Formats: sequence, structure tokens, C-alpha cells
Amino acid sequence: MKIQKTLCSLICIVLWGCNSNSSVITTSQISKNNTAIQDIDPMSQKGVLELMDLTSTWQINNLPHVMYIPGGIIEPLTTHNWVRATFLSGMMAYYDLTKDQEIFNYVDGLCQEVDYKLGERQRHADEFAIGRVYTDIFLVNRDPKVLEDMYERVDYIIDNPKRGPVVGWNGDNNWSWADALFMAPPAWLKLYTSSGKRKYLNEMDVRFWDTYDHLYSKEDHLFYRDDRFKWDKEGDVLKTENGKKVFWGRGNGWVVGGLVDMLTYTPGDFHSRKKYKQLYLEMMEEIASLQGEDGMWRTSLLDVEQYPVKEFSASAFFCYAMAWGVNNGVLDKEVYLPHVNKAWSGLVKCINADGKIGYVQKVGSSPFALSENDTVEYGCGAFLLAGKQMHELLEQ
Repeated sequence: MKIQKTLCSLICIVLWGCNSNSSVITTSQISKNNTAIQDIDPMSQKGVLELMDLTSTWQINNLPHVMYIPGGIIEPLTTHNWVRATFLSGMMAYYDLTKDQEIFNYVDGLCQEVDYKLGERQRHADEFAIGRVYTDIFLVNRDPKVLEDMYERVDYIIDNPKRGPVVGWNGDNNWSWADALFMAPPAWLKLYTSSGKRKYLNEMDVRFWDTYDHLYSKEDHLFYRDDRFKWDKEGDVLKTENGKKVFWGRGNGWVVGGLVDMLTYTPGDFHSRKKYKQLYLEMMEEIASLQGEDGMWRTSLLDVEQYPVKEFSASAFFCYAMAWGVNNGVLDKEVYLPHVNKAWSGLVKCINADGKIGYVQKVGSSPFALSENDTVEYGCGAFLLAGKQMHELLEQ
């Protein structure tokens, strides 16, 4: 991958915020390989790299500057937004695989534009999604400036806790929804990795299991997205059209994506490590049982009839987490490798000739309908995370 920043592209950065009609951020020009997608072998290491290059190239050249939220809400989409942060997490995985300095420079350049700051909401888990990227950058360049804002923010929260079981569950105060377990815990955990200070590990751990107790169904081995869907709560419960429990595909994808980091970065002697592993194993077994014949999963995991169209982002996170488990000997290769290969093949079929990824459910908080043309950059981020694991898997 070749990324060339020019004077023209720098001018575009300045003008971007002023140009409300622009839908593409032209901060870089990427020269991708010329291999046609139909000629790529997705089950070869070379093919995996070509697919990662193809999709990341398309995504970089088509970064939107706003995001659309259900209800007609439009919000700016900046580097420290969780949507962009998820894509950049995938890009850092791509860098970690290739050690291509131009990939690192691209990601770091975007983060420099926001001065390595988190978003404005002081306690909200989404604001820490970019922290995953900042910690990855720090572990490469060891520049203390990269983590200054995050240390200050997390230290404040530790000193002024508003845990869900104590003050009540609210996204502005604590990790009250399933997605939060991808956004915040890995960033907090990597602060421990970066600093060696146990307080970050311990506080992350307490809050993670708070959310587990709040949203995990021990019967179904899946997470409710939030308390609207819990069957053990008082009052009305949201159900599928067919009266089944609602377990959101991407919501559980976020969780297992976060669990990979829990198992990667928690110390071997940490008291909760066995609990993280057991949770991961339970969820992987259930998720594998729900895989479609096409290798993909649906937005509503237990009621595929309601929304039968395959969904990319959840499937990519499941592929990523499952492939990681096989690579690291946590999952039985004989049992899970067929699921991983099937998922990867299904994901590749969602990529068009230009590298655009389709079938990505838009920003939301529950299952809903989607189409082949739907795409959001967190889908590409999840694909890059899965791609790194597939590349490693194909070495074996």
C-alpha cells in the first residue's frame, strides 16, 4: 500500500470542515494493487493481503464527514468518533501485520489532527473507542503525548466513579449497553499495558463484570444490547415479530471483539482471566451454532426470519474473534476452523470489484433491515481485524 500526502491533500483537510457538500475526505491518495477481485484467492496469504488492501483503499477514498443516526439525526464524523475509530483499529491491525510505515503514518496523521483527544462526553464509552487506536500508536512510537488526554480522563473517572449498580444504568455515566464492551474496556486495559499501573486493569475489570451482570443471558450465552430487551426486567420487553428474544448481531459482535483484547492483554495470573475465557468459550459455541449456510449471521440472531438478509459487520467480528481463538489454541481447531473458513468466504462475497463492502447494517442499536448497498466504515475495520487473523491462520 502506498499513501502519498500532497500539498493538495493538505489543503483538502483544511477545506473539509467548511465544505458541507463534500461527502468524501480526500486526505490521501492510495495506490492499490491491480489484481481484479475475481482473480484473488481469498484462502491464500497473498489473497488476504490483497483483499485488505482493496477494501481499505476504497474506504480511505470514501470516508464520509457525517454519520446518519436513526430518527433523522445527522452528526459530524470526526477522527475521535467511534465509527471512525473502529475503522482505524482495523487499520492498525493491518499495520501490525505488514509493518508498512505508510499505514501507520496515515492513522497517526488523522489522530494528530484531533491532537490525540477523546470526544467531549466525559464518561461515555464511545469516546474511548479512539483510545484503542491511541494506545496502539503509543506502543509503536512511545510518545507520551498520545495518551495524555486519555490518562487524565480515566483517572478522573476512577476518582469519581458512577458505576451502574450504584447510581443506575445510563450511557453517559457507565457502560450500560453491549457495544460499550468493545469501545472502552480494551482502551483502559491497554493503559495498563502501556503504564504498568494496575489501577487501570482493576477498574476496567470491575466495570466489565458490572455490564456482564446487567446484560448477559446465562441461558442464551449472548448479550442483550441494552435493558430494553431483557426478559427478566419489569414492564414491557421488546421482542421480535415472532415473539422471540432480541439478541442483536452486531451488539454481540462488539462484545466478542472486545473479549479478544481481554484475553490478549490481561496478565496470565489475573484473577478474572479464567472468567473472560469461559465467557468467550460460551459465546463462541453459541455464535457458531447460529451461523447461516452462507457463512454469515443475521441482525437478529435468534429470529433470522424477521430480517433474513446477511449482515457484514457482525459476521466480520465473529470471524475475527473465532479465528483469533483458533490461532491461539483457545478454540478447538477441528471444530471451529470450518466455521471460520465459511465466515471468511461469506465476507469476501460481500465485497464488490472496487473494494466497497456491502450488507453493513447502518448505525443503530437493534436489528433492522439492510441491503446490499449499505456500507459503513466500521464494517471495513472489522474486516481488517479478521483479515489479520486469517493471514496468521493460513501460516499454519
